[in-house]
Amino acid sequence: MEDPVNGLHVIFTGTRGTLNRGNITVGPPGRITASDNQLNVFLNAPLAPGMPLCFTVWSESESITVHTALWSSNFNVVGKAEAIPPK
Repeated sequence: MEDPVNGLHVIFTGTRGTLNRGNITVGPPGRITASDNQLNVFLNAPLAPGMPLCFTVWSESESITVHTALWSSNFNVVGKAEAIPPK
């Protein structure tokens, strides 16, 4: 994004409604809520343009994938986020 963001909303497929235990691994501190097939990230400080945000999430199902991911600023959607495939 060209402007700082402070939130991320991600919808996954393949979770069978079992998401929980989200954790930010790279990026500003914040909190994550995870339930059903959705994860929300609320950052304490804005994420600068071009900086990555990485997180882990737990699911009972194997091979979950990102269906939709949206950046937000103060709870307003500002653009689509893209997943970086694991190495």
